[in-house]
Amino acid sequence: MGKNDILMKKWISDKERFADLFNGGLFGGKQVIDPEGLENEEIHQELLIPDQEKHVVPIRRYHDVVMKSRQNLRLLVLACENQQKVHYGMAVRGMLYDALSYTEQIRRLTLKNRKEKKLTNSAEFLSGIAKEDKILPVLTVVFYYGDEGKWDASKDLYGMMEWGGR
Repeated sequence: MGKNDILMKKWISDKERFADLFNGGLFGGKQVIDPEGLENEEIHQELLIPDQEKHVVPIRRYHDVVMKSRQNLRLLVLACENQQKVHYGMAVRGMLYDALSYTEQIRRLTLKNRKEKKLTNSAEFLSGIAKEDKILPVLTVVFYYGDEGKWDASKDLYGMMEWGGR
């Protein structure tokens, strides 16, 4: 982890700045995210996946900055990735981080449900979650602060895909 990365993590961890990034980047300047409703969140995103030979492959990813937001009785997980260099695979990388975040939420629900013996049927037992269980939305923003000029990578997964005829 480089010096600039550490400095940017500390800089964007300011709740006012973090809220401004999301309000400007996702909501066109509308004040949706209140900095007073933000709390730092440490989410360790780890997953063990068996490969074809039944060896376990660990996957570990960490967002640069993660905060939980309580807005109008709703909770959101807000994540920020700081980028000094353009990353042409960022949409896929972001999707992986978000998927791991959702997987961790399911893991926590499963542990809680099994401990409290809340699962009442085979579908709930199989998934580890009850039909009425809900997970928190995860919104990720990439903050590009590079000096290489404008961000010229895809901003979404759709833009990275080959659809034929291109």
